[in-house]
This record gives sequence, C-alpha cells and structure tokens, in this order.
Amino acid sequence: MSNKKIFLVVVLIIIVAVFMVAFFFNNPIKKSKAPKPLAQTAEKSDNRPKTLQQTKPNQPAGRASSVTHPITQAVVKLGVLSAAKRINQVASYIIGNNKYGASIFFPKFQSDESLISLSLEICDENSISAYASASFSPYPGKNTSAVYDIVQYSENTPRAIRESVYKNVKTEKVLEKNIIMLDAGAVKIFLMPAGKGCIIIKKEVVR
Repeated sequence: MSNKKIFLVVVLIIIVAVFMVAFFFNNPIKKSKAPKPLAQTAEKSDNRPKTLQQTKPNQPAGRASSVTHPITQAVVKLGVLSAAKRINQVASYIIGNNKYGASIFFPKFQSDESLISLSLEICDENSISAYASASFSPYPGKNTSAVYDIVQYSENTPRAIRESVYKNVKTEKVLEKNIIMLDAGAVKIFLMPAGKGCIIIKKEVVR
C-alpha cells in the first residue's frame, strides 16, 4: 500500500472518531431509574382511627349477662352479694371478649353495704389498651347503682375520632375550651386533645 493510501485511511479513521465523539457528547446515555422496592411502593390503605374494639362504642350497658363473669365470682367471695348482678352486667359489658387485668377496691367491713370499685386494663386483639373504672353502690333489697368510665388514647385528633367512630352521635358541645362532649343519651363521650392525639373518655351512670 502506498503512503498516499495509508494517509487517506488514517484521515478517514480520525474523521469517523471525531464524528462519534461529537454524537455521544450531544446525546448522552440517560440512566434509568432503579425500581423502588415493593415495601416502599406499597401504600397503606387503612387510615381509620385505631381505638379499643367495641361492637357499639356509643351504646349503653345492656342487659345483665346470663354467664357469670370471673370478676363477679371474685367479689361474691369477698362477701358482695347484693351488687353481684349489677357488677356482672357492667363488667361483662365493658370487658367484652378482650383480655384484662383488674384491681378490686372493697371494704373490709360491711362489704355488702359499702361502695366497691374496680380498676381495669382492657387489651384487645390489636394490643390496644384502655383504662376502665367502675364503681358500685350496693343497697340490700334495692337496685344497685353503678358508674363506669373507659379511658383510652388515640393518635388521631378529637375531630377525626368524632367524625369516624362517633359520627352517628348528633348532640355535641364544648365543655369549656378544648374538650368535646358528645351526648348519646345515657352515654356521654368526652374527647380531649392530648399532644397530637386524643384521649377518649366514655362514661355512663347505670341505675
């Protein structure tokens, strides 16, 4: 091959190389985005307020259960007889099928004629806990009166709880400044702001 032909080949190679460099410089290769892991792309669809599971959260205590609750058995052993039926009614209602722990405050003397009180931690299948207190005023020969409170915390605001869990309760007022009271008849519900969440208090006097 003559020197002239070699020279022309070299020039051609240089021209092609320059053209390719210019092309890739003006059209860089775009990097594709790596797909996000499934755990990051999945969205949580359940944004409902999480509260202690209750079948009818704004309904009053119903009829006395025909099954004797273990708490009723315990207070009867302590000598509380006249209030046993009412204790069975209220304890069965506020505990339901949930797990619980209880502390009984009972008098050492005249136990069947004195105030008796229960403090409970109630824990449902979702491990949501609530504090409950129930007090009974026995009176032999008369119906025993009782009062109970169920107290629990929710990460949702009072307004969110009001518009979801208690949306069917029509009567609402503010006690003084921040606490919303919902009047469901015999049952009263109090929604109190607590940090970013809410303390829910359900109260009823049973006569």
